[in-house]
Amino acid sequence: MKEMLMRLYQLQMIDNRINELFQKQKDLPEQVVTLQKLLQRREEELAIKKRQLQEVQKKRRSAEQDLEENNEKIKKYQAQLFQVKTNKEYTAILHEIELGKKKSSAIEDIILLAMEEIDKLLKEEKILEFQLAKEREEIKTERGKIEKAIVKIEEDLAIEKDRRRNLTVRLSKDLLSLYERVAKGRDGIAVVNIKEGCCGGCYISLPPQRIQEIKKMDLLITCEHCGRILLEVKETNGYAI
Repeated sequence: MKEMLMRLYQLQMIDNRINELFQKQKDLPEQVVTLQKLLQRREEELAIKKRQLQEVQKKRRSAEQDLEENNEKIKKYQAQLFQVKTNKEYTAILHEIELGKKKSSAIEDIILLAMEEIDKLLKEEKILEFQLAKEREEIKTERGKIEKAIVKIEEDLAIEKDRRRNLTVRLSKDLLSLYERVAKGRDGIAVVNIKEGCCGGCYISLPPQRIQEIKKMDLLITCEHCGRILLEVKETNGYAI
């Protein structure tokens, strides 16, 4: 019986390893998705900055066109000064010229502010482009590492599954059936070590007599509370001794 119980314990260790590998296999592709989302956010930030820059540049071009048109009007009014015949007309044209100059001054302020904003946005755009290029390279490297890790996990899984097959054929059908039934109902953990006089699965306290029986490994003993198979196996660096 001791040999069978040790095989059950080894089976549990293999299944723990398989479950661990399955979890890593699930987590790693999610890490790739997270990296892709991060890169997408950076690209969106850069796209927003470019749109802002385009809008300010468009605003500047529009203001420059308005300034040009307004200055042309001023020139026309100034030319008309030499053609007027009355003081009233002369005063009216001077008034239009003055208004035109004020408008030109206001437009020039708009252009100046736009130029300052453009300089600021160009610098921010350059920084974002640099950061994006750097992150693309970092993500490419990290993705390569993850893809290699996925391949390694698949190789390790194949090894562990092969070990499991070789071990299960050496177990009786009844024992294997019991193990799989308990594991199914207990999150994959069917065999546990007792810990400080308690079940290593549900941590219920065990009677001293039961602990002595478990240590002998003459019988298959299950926890009366959680149904897990109870053993006391010493380990060194993860290996049973």
